[in-house]
Amino acid sequence: MQMACVLKSIPIGAGFGGGSSDAAHTLLLLNELLNLRISPDELNAIASSLGSDCPFFLRKGAPTSDWSRRGAFSVQR
Repeated sequence: MQMACVLKSIPIGAGFGGGSSDAAHTLLLLNELLNLRISPDELNAIASSLGSDCPFFLRKGAPTSDWSRRGAFSVQR
């Protein structure tokens, strides 16, 4: 069994989504590098546990600002 711990913090002076973007991309990177085969739905759930805006950064394309408790939505290019 493989485990990783992702801690998210917001550095002083950081803008919107800095730590959340890093956390989301870390999840994607670990999933790919370790060949974990975590489904997009599972990744979304893990990202949600790190912060309400983390799932916003998992999506490809041009993300919109239409997000709330329902999740983030992306516009396909």
